[in-house]
Amino acid sequence: MPDPLLTTKLCPAPDESHTGHRSRQPGLVHAEEAGTFWVWAWPEILGWPVQIMWLFSPVTGNDRWPGDLWGIDASGELILLETKRFLRRGDPFEDFLEFEHRLREGVRLPPTVDEIRKHWEDLLEDEQRFLKANRSALQAGSSQRIAGSGIVPYSSKRLMTWRWRGLYLERIAPTVDSPEYRTLGRVRLERLRNRSWSPHYFALFTVLAPETPSKTPFSARGKMRYEELRALVSPGHVHIRSIRCTGSVAGAQVAVECSCPGVLV
Repeated sequence: MPDPLLTTKLCPAPDESHTGHRSRQPGLVHAEEAGTFWVWAWPEILGWPVQIMWLFSPVTGNDRWPGDLWGIDASGELILLETKRFLRRGDPFEDFLEFEHRLREGVRLPPTVDEIRKHWEDLLEDEQRFLKANRSALQAGSSQRIAGSGIVPYSSKRLMTWRWRGLYLERIAPTVDSPEYRTLGRVRLERLRNRSWSPHYFALFTVLAPETPSKTPFSARGKMRYEELRALVSPGHVHIRSIRCTGSVAGAQVAVECSCPGVLV
């Protein structure tokens, strides 16, 4: 049976003139970061019952801010997401599990609300500067890729922003421009002050074109860490999704769909 489909979204086709060092093969999707970018544009694609707003995409390999995406839902729950590619069986919960162990051993403290807010607002200002400086180039489809930090994934000289520039301008830029986004983020972060550290951890598996997903997205060690994290923080706080781009729709658009992988072992 196919995995349960949560939702499908349509967006402008990627600008295939922008490629990275891992993007030499043909196909629409070459890097796992595309999944993170799609989820940033459509938080609802995860099928979460409460509205999510994303705050920032941490720098890769930063153990102070584990994962690839941090967000907060309307009830004040933190959402942390790590993206891996589907074909190469992965270990998406490794950094989350290590972070939780360090918290319990007293080696590290979770970031405070004020630290999360400052980190987010600093990156938001970076994103606003980037958008202001590069909006015209993004609209025109400049062949030159301009780098810059911000709240969306910005590795590889902002490959995802430039490759998926239509989606960025259509879905993400209005959020960056909106004063309401900053206000809403501050309101939601205030709800964390009286809460214990208990984020919801998501693994997002991106299907790279033209691969076919294996029966399980987890490596043997990944499955072990998945079970260990569930035992440590409670099963209800550990979640799994897969995401893929299914191809061209009428030439100018592509379809992105998110599912719940049904086979874990």
